[in-house]
Amino acid sequence: MTLHQAEQKVRVLLTEAGIEAAPFEAAQLCCAVLGLDRAKLLAQGEAPLPPEAEERLLALAQKRAAGYPLQYLLGEWEFYGAPFAVGEGVLIPRADTETLCEKAISLLGEREAVMLDLCSGSGCIAVTIARECPNSRVYAVEKSPEACSYLRINIER
Repeated sequence: MTLHQAEQKVRVLLTEAGIEAAPFEAAQLCCAVLGLDRAKLLAQGEAPLPPEAEERLLALAQKRAAGYPLQYLLGEWEFYGAPFAVGEGVLIPRADTETLCEKAISLLGEREAVMLDLCSGSGCIAVTIARECPNSRVYAVEKSPEACSYLRINIER
């Protein structure tokens, strides 16, 4: 089976499961399993898929078809132009939360300010504002041990 055939197989499986963005998600899963970006996946489409990669890819695709979030399968999701580690125990960063960050960043600007992000989860809000407003001091607080592990990873990144 080639990389292209594997992606097609995953696309069909996800489509049959009612996943609206099946082509996008199939490509995302293939890229993650193979460690390739989209351009390389397209360029190397006729290369053979290693059997262990096929097994892993199909297992992830079946899990996604059963309703498990794509972002958790990938282990990270982009937020405000940066990758954030995500998984069970944290909410998946969303575009509407980027709007919140944009507003906070525009209000803070270059001022020195202190911000507290309670129930920080993955830390996408706190990390983004700290990155975009370097004159501010940002604190991220998280009670959940599961979420705290993702928060630490994202702060370190």
